[in-house]
Amino acid sequence: MNWKYKALLQRLLAIIPFGEKVNFQLQKFSGGNKLSHVDEYVNSGVRIVKLLIENGFVDIKNKQILEVGTGWLPTFPILFSLLGAGKIYTYDHVPHLRFTMTKSTLTQIKKSFPFISKQLGITVEKLEDKCSKAMNTEDLTRLFEFLNVQYRAPEDATYTKIPDNSLDLFFSYAVLEHVPENIVIGLTQEALRTLKQGAFYYNYIGLHDHYVSFDKKITKVNFLKYPEWLWKILAKNKITYLNRLRNSQFVKIIEDCGFEIVSINTFVDSKSLKAIRKMKIDKKFSDFELEDLATTCSEILARKTIV
Repeated sequence: MNWKYKALLQRLLAIIPFGEKVNFQLQKFSGGNKLSHVDEYVNSGVRIVKLLIENGFVDIKNKQILEVGTGWLPTFPILFSLLGAGKIYTYDHVPHLRFTMTKSTLTQIKKSFPFISKQLGITVEKLEDKCSKAMNTEDLTRLFEFLNVQYRAPEDATYTKIPDNSLDLFFSYAVLEHVPENIVIGLTQEALRTLKQGAFYYNYIGLHDHYVSFDKKITKVNFLKYPEWLWKILAKNKITYLNRLRNSQFVKIIEDCGFEIVSINTFVDSKSLKAIRKMKIDKKFSDFELEDLATTCSEILARKTIV
């Protein structure tokens, strides 16, 4: 089906009363928040922990962590809690979480305990002990209290009121592409303020046209065709937002805010690169390198400089 139908429906939901609730039901029906995504997030969470350890993050135990963008499935906060994190703050601008889905997320994570144990050296018994106790809770508040997770939604993650120099990790996963550029800057500045010296700022960013999963006829760089005025109509609202920033722009923002880049892992999609060479892109993107435009995902790890 043509992706513009979905874009216009989401724009409509963004302006009508109870649009978020309707969107939740549509996501549930279409599988947009299906539990199969939990396995992917567990794999990513394990990879993040290993990347951090490789770069001097000694142990996740008792660490203070902040996540931006909880979403529908709180996989990362639950996983990091099971691994022994001290306190986890998770922020979202919309309170998407439901107790039943959160408990189902925990159940799904449990299936990956052998994998987590093998990759990170924590015993399955230790994971199962904490998990079983969490499963006995009766509502979302009690579940998160047991896991030392503070769910803050709706709240502004650019102004957290968390003390200066108190966090060990400030991170987001597939979030920064969904907020305006000034919010990306605000989040990065807040990360710099709240992180301890030498602590880490991690972001995984999906740089592709997300409508490609809905419309198989378009490419991952399809959205680079459109002028900004039209793109604002199609995909810049409170239900769906794609800022179209490129990897080089995210790197510049992070560096300009005062962070030291530790590592950057990117994927340049060959099909997107081929498409870029043939398609007419909007003038907004005319000064970018082709590889930058065809980069469809990026993993950026940065460190707060020790002074």
